[in-house]
Amino acid sequence: MAACDSPEQGAPTTAGPTQTQMAPSATPGTSPGTTPGAAAPGEGGAGGSPAAGGELNASAALLTALAAVRGSDAIELDFRPGSQAWRVDVIGADTDYRLLVSPDGSEVLEEHSRAADPEHRSELQQAKIPMSEAITIGQQQAGGQISEVSLDDENGKIVWKVEVISTDGQRTEVLIDAVSGEAVK
Repeated sequence: MAACDSPEQGAPTTAGPTQTQMAPSATPGTSPGTTPGAAAPGEGGAGGSPAAGGELNASAALLTALAAVRGSDAIELDFRPGSQAWRVDVIGADTDYRLLVSPDGSEVLEEHSRAADPEHRSELQQAKIPMSEAITIGQQQAGGQISEVSLDDENGKIVWKVEVISTDGQRTEVLIDAVSGEAVK
């Protein structure tokens, strides 16, 4: 899953090493980087909970972030209780972005751009399954609420680390081979 080679029209641009801007609400589910059949914000799905009632929704946050930076792919997602927002790191054509997305995944609250990280791009190019699929696999393996997902190099193997919190509060980390999609832990 490599990032696009050319910038999309209307994509945010960087004026220096880091730029911060308030992002408008994105139209979810329109990014070419999303998995067909993935739940739209507010519909539950791989995030495990509907957005109604202000519940956390990892899948909706992911889809909203990908829609905000067209042609991007996600490398990290985690919920920040202190800021009451999902932090989603995505790689665009020439720039990396960190977005803060509402807990229910319905809107982008902030968007920060920064210079591209070659290591993240290399890892993402090696990955064959997208984050949305890793979320689904992690929930199938551990059951519960997704709290964090990241693409990492684990002993020379590119894996998705998916942290799932069960209804009784137990945290389980599931490692998923980012090439085959098989759970390895």
